[in-house]
Amino acid sequence: MSRATALLAALLALLAASPVEAADYSGPLIDAHSHVSSARAVDAYVETMKRHNMSRVALLAVGGEQKDYPAWLAAAARKYPDRVIAMVTL
Repeated sequence: MSRATALLAALLALLAASPVEAADYSGPLIDAHSHVSSARAVDAYVETMKRHNMSRVALLAVGGEQKDYPAWLAAAARKYPDRVIAMVTL
């Protein structure tokens, strides 16, 4: 066994033997890019955000041309100003 292989094996053994602990994170969770399919889906999305302690979302319409999506995204941002940032494709 080469020296590099032995060192790698030893490192892997050490990593496997020590438990990995996740750091507790208590800061804001922000979804920087999300889609909903309709104006009706916004309420359910915000309820899910509350359940998972998400503070903000940059919300976009589903791909494709939807004539009224700028209006309902703006309405969502007005209804949930502390949660929804309306994003419109130019």
